[in-house]
Amino acid sequence: MFRLDYISCVLTIGAAVLVGQKRWQGWLVAVVNSILICDIAVNTSQLGFIPANVFCIALYAYNIVDWRKQIKADAVRERCALDYPAQREAQFREAQSERGRDIALRRIGPRPPKSPHAQ
Repeated sequence: MFRLDYISCVLTIGAAVLVGQKRWQGWLVAVVNSILICDIAVNTSQLGFIPANVFCIALYAYNIVDWRKQIKADAVRERCALDYPAQREAQFREAQSERGRDIALRRIGPRPPKSPHAQ
């Protein structure tokens, strides 16, 4: 038979390492570990562990949802944080080609004047 206490020990360490690496999967491992601790508590008649671990499961579930929202928000922020001047310069280089010149100029408008401070 499996030694559930040793499995719980490995899961606790694994969850701590994953959360320390700022990976949301660590919270998922922690949920599995808390369910395992609840099973151990029922099998050993140590029922005091159950309310604490049910609270931990709810906390871990909240953290998973919150971290996933942050990951999605960060991805959107990175997509929106393009270097705008470099992007416009690339569009103007595209406009220099014979085929795309008219299309690019209609899409991005005339080239802005160079700033005296730009190098």
